[in-house]
Amino acid sequence: MHDHIASIVEHSVVGERVLTPQGLADVGLGRICLDAVTPQKAGELGALLRPEFGAIEATDLMHLKDNHQLVRGLLELRFKDPHSGKPYLLQISHRLLFAFYEQRFLLEPELPANLMGLFSRGVAELLEQGYVPLRVLSGYKELRERYDQKLDQLMQLATREGHSTDSRAPDVAGMPDVALMVEDLVEEMQALWRLLPWTLKQSVRPVRNENAELVSCADPQPSHTLLFAMRPQTGEVVYEHLQRYDPSNPHKSLESIVQLRQALALSYVQPHHSCAMASGLSASAFIEHYPSLIAPLGQQEAVHGD
Repeated sequence: MHDHIASIVEHSVVGERVLTPQGLADVGLGRICLDAVTPQKAGELGALLRPEFGAIEATDLMHLKDNHQLVRGLLELRFKDPHSGKPYLLQISHRLLFAFYEQRFLLEPELPANLMGLFSRGVAELLEQGYVPLRVLSGYKELRERYDQKLDQLMQLATREGHSTDSRAPDVAGMPDVALMVEDLVEEMQALWRLLPWTLKQSVRPVRNENAELVSCADPQPSHTLLFAMRPQTGEVVYEHLQRYDPSNPHKSLESIVQLRQALALSYVQPHHSCAMASGLSASAFIEHYPSLIAPLGQQEAVHGD
């Protein structure tokens, strides 16, 4: 699906690829990172998909001018594979925003979270509906203001035409270090979490994982498959290989991918390494599209301190 969609919109669609008993398949979540987020560009990509996929459910979270929204600069398109009927979610945004929403941190020693799961689509949504004593006690108003300020700063960069950005390059040509921006909110997020009653904690998913909710979609003819290994504590890519798909010999292509994937799992063992298969042309691009692959901020600090 990832490569098929990419061929329609003529833009790189990055997503995870897995091995199933039926063969090679794509997880039903793909992402497009635009150089500049605009409703017009995102809408154009969605329009290109309708002739192929028919009914598309669009969730427009762009909110370019509304700095009071919890989620901004994101368009989500949900549709079904016309061949298998399986669901697929395409998210269109900017690498800086994905990094802000999904950079993980630690709420407790063994409990990771990210802003999208814990706050944007979690605690903040609950507190906006009421719970006035908890809002006052937790200092939610001040925390929300700081969150909005940081998100607005990133939105200004993400919507700037002709401006190259790299979420993992701190303070290059005025670029912010997104991890530091998230880290600046961690203590307040931890304090807010400690104040939540158990009933509210049960309704919040601190780490939002769209992949876990989506079944795999078969891609009849992927153009290539990226296999890589990385160190989650640092984000360092220690191995990557782009395996081309030979449509004249699909069995041999699949066999080669299976062998490479098995070799990766044996050579780069968890928890010090993680391995994955994906669409896209490089491991660094995949990590930028899926920053939750990086270890939580607290664990990164522990590694650096050793």
